[in-house]
Amino acid sequence: MTGPLLPGIILPIDGGGSPVRFQYNPLEIEGPTAIMNWASLNVAGRRDPYLQFSHGEQAYIKFNLIYAKRSSAMTVVTAYKSLESLTVPIKRGNMSRPPICLLLLGGFLRQKCIVKEANPSFNRLFEPDSMLPETVKISVLLWLYPRDV
Repeated sequence: MTGPLLPGIILPIDGGGSPVRFQYNPLEIEGPTAIMNWASLNVAGRRDPYLQFSHGEQAYIKFNLIYAKRSSAMTVVTAYKSLESLTVPIKRGNMSRPPICLLLLGGFLRQKCIVKEANPSFNRLFEPDSMLPETVKISVLLWLYPRDV
């Protein structure tokens, strides 16, 4: 049995696109992750090495947005185009940076992110009268925006 559906939104802070709204079950979300690398420092005469912080890895949040045939085609296209627009770099002089968005999921998650990947897949047969798939899944990979930037 799954939990209650909570409202979610991916809200562009800068860059193009419109907000992506969805109903989402938080049992299906992966992350936010915390991945750290530790270096072992071997010392002569010591049985075990000392551990020292080396560096962190990029933290992420990963989930799927599912649109069933009862969703309008425009909803699916708008969601994907908005996510895709958040992958276009913003030029600042001779540098580029990713557009920032805000992920809000119910009352338990509020995180600044960048869209690393938005990957649609079209499932089942196309409806003969509308040429639309029965379901569309958009796999979303968000990288957490660095805190010290």
